Amino acid sequence: MVIRIPGRKEQVNLNKLQRTLMMPRGQITRYEMQSKLFKIKDELKEENAPSEFKYLANQYLNRVLDYVEQFRY
Repeated sequence: MVIRIPGRKEQVNLNKLQRTLMMPRGQITRYEMQSKLFKIKDELKEENAPSEFKYLANQYLNRVLDYVEQFRY
């Protein structure tokens, strides 16, 4: 489907636009998720923020890590 957006000279292919805006639907392993969470925790340590905020964010990241630990893969 091709649509015309007011103010633009060219037409836009709606299917192509939807594909570029969609999130990936691939699977992620438990280990990939844990790795990403640990990287975020490391970034949090370097963040220039009050220690109370960093402590709270770290506590919630630990909760997410505990939840992810329940999965098999």
